[in-house]
Amino acid sequence: MTLRGELAINISLSNRLLAGLPACDRQLLLANATCVELDAQSTLSTAGYPLRYAYFPTSCLIGLMVPQASDSGFEVGLIGFEGMHDAGCALGLPTPVSDAIVRVPGHAWRIEAAVLAGHVLVCKTLRNTLTAYSYVQHTAMAGRAVCGQFHSLIQRLCNYLLKLQDRLRSADLLITHDALSRILGARRAGITEAAGTLQKLGLIRYCRGHIVVIDRPGLKAIACDCYAQDVATYEGTMGELSPAPAASEAT
Repeated sequence: MTLRGELAINISLSNRLLAGLPACDRQLLLANATCVELDAQSTLSTAGYPLRYAYFPTSCLIGLMVPQASDSGFEVGLIGFEGMHDAGCALGLPTPVSDAIVRVPGHAWRIEAAVLAGHVLVCKTLRNTLTAYSYVQHTAMAGRAVCGQFHSLIQRLCNYLLKLQDRLRSADLLITHDALSRILGARRAGITEAAGTLQKLGLIRYCRGHIVVIDRPGLKAIACDCYAQDVATYEGTMGELSPAPAASEAT
């Protein structure tokens, strides 16, 4: 179903990239887009295959996975309301290098990749926004590679929980230890031990597939510097282009 009028405007403003566009450019883009509901574990794109659609999440969460022969892959990116998948398709790179999996179900604006590329050709603001966002994504991926090599599991877990909270705009995080073990490249027993430590410190509360952030400043104090660096890169690059929606959670 394609939404129109005030409802479409309100939902589109839930995505930070769309909210940063001039109203006329945003309306033109949404006239060719559809608001869709995405189920958990849905595959939106596959590495090495041309991208058919681009997605601007409003309430869902998308994980970018580099496929591995031995398992389901390693997560190299996380996309929520602050971004889109895949900016490369609009900038002349139609074939993604990672799989895109829906981590948390919810809604997103979907537009055909070829149509989005056409809008980029005629809309300078959209082109500048997606170019800047592509830079932010690649910087975060490079930082994640360093983080996984040099920082402790508990630091990386805090980092990831903060990112989840930012993108979901909620302290209630629906994610299992199995998923976290794949995402962070760690044994499930290690995730259980790290999460147990955070719970004993009063920073989180967790049960099966559900983590509640109780003390966000406490998680920030333990998280590695990569979290703050990612936030600074995004805000420094996108701040003026994409003002934060009023509903977003402060980082």
